[in-house]
Amino acid sequence: MCNNNAQLEQEMQEWCAHFGQKLPENLYEVFFRNWEKQVLIFALNKCQNNQSAAARLLGLNRNTLRKKLISYQLLEKQ
Repeated sequence: MCNNNAQLEQEMQEWCAHFGQKLPENLYEVFFRNWEKQVLIFALNKCQNNQSAAARLLGLNRNTLRKKLISYQLLEKQ
């Protein structure tokens, strides 16, 4: 887990810099949707695409993970 708040702050500043002077009004949603997607990708990669293992790693129910993967177009709806 990242315990380095200064590093996290710097990464957030760099991420926001691509918006220029005008940050979106829904910054919270935009920020967390982007970071959540990256966390899901990281977990899947770490678990060699095993969704059950990735769900355990993230502390999520497997069905919740599948819904999130579908919403981010990381998994096709079946």
